[in-house]
Amino acid sequence: MALPLWYLTNDPLWAVLTLTTVDLLGFAPTFRKAWQQPFEEQLSFFVLMSAKYMISLFALAHYSLTTMAFPLSVAIACILFIIMVILRRGVVAR
Repeated sequence: MALPLWYLTNDPLWAVLTLTTVDLLGFAPTFRKAWQQPFEEQLSFFVLMSAKYMISLFALAHYSLTTMAFPLSVAIACILFIIMVILRRGVVAR
């Protein structure tokens, strides 16, 4: 779906935004499961994922919305996930 959109618009930003949206929507079941069972998640994986994408932002040769959208959005999603799990663990433990 993203490649034809890129072809039709002649702008890679639309392909990146489409793929980023699909990737973040795919993260929704993980959020739901972690909300219900916060102690079953390994946060170290998500810490490493957020670090990986934050480091990749510094490795970019050119900064634009097209190059930054995916790694920044995934890093933010992972950080929000980590915060949510930590907060839920506190609530569920009580």
